[in-house]
Amino acid sequence: MNATRPIASQTDAATVARLQAQRQEMNANDRGKLAPRDVASWLTLQRLTLTQRGVCSEPEMFYRTEGNVLVSETIGRVMLDPGATIKFNTAFNLLGLEALQSACRIGRLALGLQGSGQVEVRVYQGLSGRSWERLVCDIVQLDPEVETLFDLSASSAGIMEGALWVELRACDATEALRLDGGRFLTESQPDAGMRLAICRPGRISIGAAGDHDSAEADRLLPVLLDWAKDKTDRIGIFSTPEAGTVAADRLDQRSTYVALLTQARAQGYSHAVLVDPDCALAPETLERTFAYLSILRDPMVALGAGVLDVSEAWLLGDNGLVRNAAGKPTPLFNGTDMRNISNVLDIGFNTVAGTEAGLILAQSTFVALSIAALGADIAAALVQDRFGVDALTLVQANLVVVHQMPGLMLRRDTFGRKVGGLVTLQNLIFPEQGICTEADLFFHVAGPAAYEERGRTITIDQGATVFFDTYFNGLSIGKWHEGCTLDGLFLAISGRGKVEVKVFHAIPDRSWEMLLSEVVTLTKVRETLLDLSHYAENSTRGMIYFEVRAVGAGVQVSGARYLTPGQINQGCKLALSITTFKREDQVENTARRLVRYFEGAEYGDQMHCFIIDNGKSATIPQHPKITHLPNANLGGAGGFTRGLLEGQAAGYSHVLFMDDDASIPMEALHRTYAYLTLARNPKAAVAGAMINNTDKWRMWENGAVFDRKCKPLFTGTDLRSREAVFAMEFESARSKSSKTYGGWWFFAFPVAEVKRHPFPFFVRGDDVNFSLVNEFAITTLNGVVSFADDFIDKESPLTWYLDLRSHMVHHLTLDKMEVGRFQVAKIGISFFLRNMVKFQYETIEAILLAWGHVLQGPDFFVKNADAAGPRAAIKALTRAESWTPVGDLDLTAKPGFLGKWKAVRRRVYPWSLNGYFLPLYRFWGGKRVIPAGQRGHLDAMWGAYQLTFLNSNRDKGYVTRRSNWKGFTLTLRMIWLWLRLVVGYGSLRALYHRRYPEITTPGYWQGALNIPAPEVIAAE
Repeated sequence: MNATRPIASQTDAATVARLQAQRQEMNANDRGKLAPRDVASWLTLQRLTLTQRGVCSEPEMFYRTEGNVLVSETIGRVMLDPGATIKFNTAFNLLGLEALQSACRIGRLALGLQGSGQVEVRVYQGLSGRSWERLVCDIVQLDPEVETLFDLSASSAGIMEGALWVELRACDATEALRLDGGRFLTESQPDAGMRLAICRPGRISIGAAGDHDSAEADRLLPVLLDWAKDKTDRIGIFSTPEAGTVAADRLDQRSTYVALLTQARAQGYSHAVLVDPDCALAPETLERTFAYLSILRDPMVALGAGVLDVSEAWLLGDNGLVRNAAGKPTPLFNGTDMRNISNVLDIGFNTVAGTEAGLILAQSTFVALSIAALGADIAAALVQDRFGVDALTLVQANLVVVHQMPGLMLRRDTFGRKVGGLVTLQNLIFPEQGICTEADLFFHVAGPAAYEERGRTITIDQGATVFFDTYFNGLSIGKWHEGCTLDGLFLAISGRGKVEVKVFHAIPDRSWEMLLSEVVTLTKVRETLLDLSHYAENSTRGMIYFEVRAVGAGVQVSGARYLTPGQINQGCKLALSITTFKREDQVENTARRLVRYFEGAEYGDQMHCFIIDNGKSATIPQHPKITHLPNANLGGAGGFTRGLLEGQAAGYSHVLFMDDDASIPMEALHRTYAYLTLARNPKAAVAGAMINNTDKWRMWENGAVFDRKCKPLFTGTDLRSREAVFAMEFESARSKSSKTYGGWWFFAFPVAEVKRHPFPFFVRGDDVNFSLVNEFAITTLNGVVSFADDFIDKESPLTWYLDLRSHMVHHLTLDKMEVGRFQVAKIGISFFLRNMVKFQYETIEAILLAWGHVLQGPDFFVKNADAAGPRAAIKALTRAESWTPVGDLDLTAKPGFLGKWKAVRRRVYPWSLNGYFLPLYRFWGGKRVIPAGQRGHLDAMWGAYQLTFLNSNRDKGYVTRRSNWKGFTLTLRMIWLWLRLVVGYGSLRALYHRRYPEITTPGYWQGALNIPAPEVIAAE
């Protein structure tokens, strides 16, 4: 082998020319008579690349080295010390023989190298299902001035299968090898008439000459312009459709592509590349595309490109889409590690097989094709389905077959199917300090897994599984499907690592269905989108949930959401109304939480909060989304009505009443808004559930019905149990009552459906009456819940007073609540008796006071809208039943007669009203200490003459004792009130019916609150 040394600087020009000619002749003889002059007209298929800036800089995606190798990516040069090796058996540098053979006109092939120094060159051919072949193994001297060429066609014996790659080793024992470049060539002649239009949707005005507005430039545009600047006769860049070619209401990506392709055809372009403006690609990708297109055998063949993960550039997002057995587009090779040569070769082999079966769909990320292949009607050829523009199909009616070429890869921030044009139904909720940290309400785990609160991330060890079949994170598809317009359903998951995702549809009263099972690779910077739109083929009822199993190591789940195609109703605007009184810390903290939520929420710009300050004492942070309104203290009824009036005047379509401590996961606001904006029924309203802070795993109320008394639904449901949660959701989706109401701790409703404003109850019962009279279509949604302190601790003579009068007024004012005089009177008697057996005589005084006030008619409520008089009177009579430190109480217990036999006590003592009709009861009756959880259960009271009631913390309480005299006198007063109600019921009910419409109007409340009638404007 000739090993010529560098020419000395003093050598004359004639000697240099002679030596170069000899070297060319020797190299030609050694390499099968291929000299540079022989390949002058050959087409370069692809060049060896060391990096593709902006796309990928992972070295193992371009080369592998052994020994001391220095790589200068900037100038494209490699230096190898003696004995060092560089291999180009990589994703970006393989030459796909099989792909070329199936699509292009391929003649003889050659490898060209430039550099200096002695090198061993090996060229391999990887074949599918058989041993790899070594086509070339030779030692040559590279010349910086002359390209060294290797004829590959003779060695390969015409076997055009698999892929080719080259390996180089520095052979000189004393001098380093320098590689300046390399390329694969073919003697095939390119189509001289081919002109390529690059269609890039965007706002930039670019003509074929390349003029553009630099202010609108992005990372893709400079690459396109720089590459095309020396090819203006054959390359054109089209970005903005001509005026009038796309209607304003149809300016989507498909319509834009149609317009751009139409322009390109009119200007004589034969081929086009449809490229997403958000992607990053390298000039080499464009060069290879141009070369492949210029030698395509069949104009019905199009080229696609692989899409790399933006966070892990060695991961393949997909290499095209195929239709699975169900006809659903599925990404090819999602999550494949492209640093592995076997994986890269498998992708090349399998992609070609899929192509020949005509199954591959082109993605709009990058598609290169013949414009003529689309036929005369371009609009009919480009079909966009429900999967969005990334499922843009070019195989409609077999118009084209899409091929994937090794090395054609690009990158974009959100690859795969976009989530644009989709409405988020609900997001994943994680445990939150201060709200709820009962993990089993959010997710269940099988195997080693850990939740990090700060990062709101679940880390899953390999083989472990996390189940999102919970109260907060299951999807009650039965409620969403029945109440809303759903044109499909998707699940989007973000995280990290290779996982198996399974999605199940739990259907009431029948076997459950598995909607999906796929292995995908999650990343945190984009979402993996899974199509569940076929759920309705099984049932439109039930719950949908998913589980994630870690297939690889280092798996994390950081977020997920359910989505449906469509757009929010821009006219749906939600005003939050919060009423507060002397709870400065709670409401100020709520305001800060809401500010943080509004600033980052997907639909935060559709919401605004009105804080109605009945105490005129709160200091609220200044913010454009928060309005602080000092208000006259007319209780919750007056405060929430003020919020309703303000929201209505500001043009908000819906109002949400909620507590001042806002003990809700903020995701509840999102789910509520999503349901309301998609609701088909204009009367649709959302009632939040209530969970007691004492047991945050137990449901207190998931909706309620009023029929003579308040009946909370699903009380006691263990929310840690999937079976219990699903049963609750199945039943709550099924059961509908005209007497359902929503508590004002969280109740969202449409303003247009408000026929009557609240009745001036002050507090207690205003929410019941408001819901019943306006007949909203109320639903509950899992995860839309407020956490509250135990109602038992709030129970007092005042609350009993307020409850009784509202219970009676509901039946006196609303036709559908009519039950007759004796049933209404029975409500008062039941209030009386429940407290008589507990010896709560002060509470009975308050109950009888409420009964008398109801008998005075509706004008009593008008004159006492602030309830100042009744509140003062009840405060004055409350002595024994006020909370006292336990150290001052008698906590001794005495079982009493039959004290150990609850079943017997339950049969004996109720008939005597807990001993009132039994002689010497004080001497043989018991003494009981009643914890807060048993305060409402009479079983604990039977057989006692003294009761000590404790609060939830057991640090306070009060004592009641039986008094026959008090019981007797209060009973007489109750009988007198009962007679008055029964006798005067007809006229009393007529009076309430007449006055009710007059005192539930905006005009009444504006006068009562002393505020001017607001001017109605449109919400921003």
